[in-house]
Amino acid sequence: MSGQGGCGCASTVATRSGCGCGGAPAGIGVAQDGVFTRPTFFAGQLLTEEDLEALASYVSGKNRLHNRYLFGAGVVCGLDVGCLGSGSGSVLVRAGYALDCCGNDIVVPCDQQVDVNKLISDLPQLGGCVEEPRKSTVDGDAGILPRRYELCIEYAETAGQLVAPFAVAEDVARGCEPSRIREGYRFSLRCAPTDRTPAPSLLDALTRCLKPGKEAEKLVERLDAAHQQAALLVSAGSREPATEAPTDKEIAAAVDELTKTTDAPAVPPVLTLAALAARAGIAGKPDLARQALDPLPKALQTLRDASGADPITSAQIDALTERVASLRDRRGDITDPTRADRLLANGVAAGDGLRQTLRSVVAEARDWALSRLERQPVAHCRSAAQLARLRVEPGDDAALYAATTSVRDAVTEVVLGCVCAVVNPPCVDCVDEAVPLAVLTVEGCEVVDVCETVRRHVLTGTALRYWIPLDLAYEQLEKLCCGDGEAAAVIRRIREFVRRVQPPREQPRDVAVAQPAAVPQSAVAAPEESLKAGERQLLVMLNSQVQRMQARLKKLEGNGKAKSDV
Repeated sequence: MSGQGGCGCASTVATRSGCGCGGAPAGIGVAQDGVFTRPTFFAGQLLTEEDLEALASYVSGKNRLHNRYLFGAGVVCGLDVGCLGSGSGSVLVRAGYALDCCGNDIVVPCDQQVDVNKLISDLPQLGGCVEEPRKSTVDGDAGILPRRYELCIEYAETAGQLVAPFAVAEDVARGCEPSRIREGYRFSLRCAPTDRTPAPSLLDALTRCLKPGKEAEKLVERLDAAHQQAALLVSAGSREPATEAPTDKEIAAAVDELTKTTDAPAVPPVLTLAALAARAGIAGKPDLARQALDPLPKALQTLRDASGADPITSAQIDALTERVASLRDRRGDITDPTRADRLLANGVAAGDGLRQTLRSVVAEARDWALSRLERQPVAHCRSAAQLARLRVEPGDDAALYAATTSVRDAVTEVVLGCVCAVVNPPCVDCVDEAVPLAVLTVEGCEVVDVCETVRRHVLTGTALRYWIPLDLAYEQLEKLCCGDGEAAAVIRRIREFVRRVQPPREQPRDVAVAQPAAVPQSAVAAPEESLKAGERQLLVMLNSQVQRMQARLKKLEGNGKAKSDV
């Protein structure tokens, strides 16, 4: 294969075609230098210590990379921690295997006795294994306040096997150099954390998305209100106002609707009554207009006091107050209606203040979406640029309506983009290289309690098989398929079922077949002429399968019976 440019792993560096394990095809993209450098060798090359170190570093670095990102940090197996007896200041750590967050292998080949008091004395902030200040208990006896430590294991290296280097002419005399690096471990002790930082998870990431999601929910509510208000401005501005004057009954009904509630009035009843006043004034009925205007100032003041901090509602009340004051100044006589008068007659309170408020809501939501889009991956690549170019000129109701729609979609995209982005697991930084094994409770110089639930395990296939009882399923399957004594009854039931569903066998026409007495004549195979060619072939295949199954069942039943006899 070395002389051929195949697409498999057997192709060489010189002849590889790039469509398999040999490497990436030439001419696709630009090659970028990565973290790892793999040494390569050729005939006649002078090898130095840098070349051999590069080879060793490449292999060990790749192993650590796989351990770190494919498996993670934690205990793989073993490393149980237990007490050595009452009054002892040491614990026993069983043999086991762990991975630290750098991907280093930590192998403890045999059980180790760990002197906890010695580790405590090595902690500079505590100054040795001394009794804590005594404190009184509930029953009045003096007791020793226990202390809690976290026992960890860490990866460690030691240099060994010193070798004297060969001296060359230009070298000065040098001492021995280590020729081996022994990979080992060491135990460490630290204060048990009171608040342990959890590992990154999908639930945590989704929770972080919910925080801007709540902000986005409020923004979307305001944008919806602005969208509806802008739609009213556009639709009302394109219609002619109603020319007919309202009747006395319509105004009386609107006044009753406004005054019958004991609570603060809402905006729609006030707006309805103001629209009737504008219609009456435009139709030349100032008396009817004044009748509708009389209860509005008090209602507007009550509405303003109860409006709260909603900017759109407050701006709408301001616009209504301005229009009602203008109508009252003219005593309901609108001989030359303005654009605002016509909009009010169509049921829309418009004003520069309201439009400015709507523009402010849109600008606030746009800036919020832009800031989030700059900090997270963007699926729609033009969203940020379109938002940055968004402008709404004063008085352009159609542009304001379009802006509320686009900004609302952008805010929704931010939340959905965050949720979709967190599905991809992030690369976890290595902050703590120690692997926690247990939390030890020490009273004086005695270890009184060991808690191992603080450790985290590496999710290997062996661990999953240990936690999930797959062997029980295999055991039941073995009993069913291998025909031991316990499965004999199951096999008999399966055989009876096969007999009941077995179709009648097809026999030649010139052969007389003796039918069992228990089988009725109707169960005999139908004449060959009554079957089509495809049906006969299917029947033959089914008979063949049933015969093989019966032979297998007989064999299994015989094996089960033989085992039972033994």
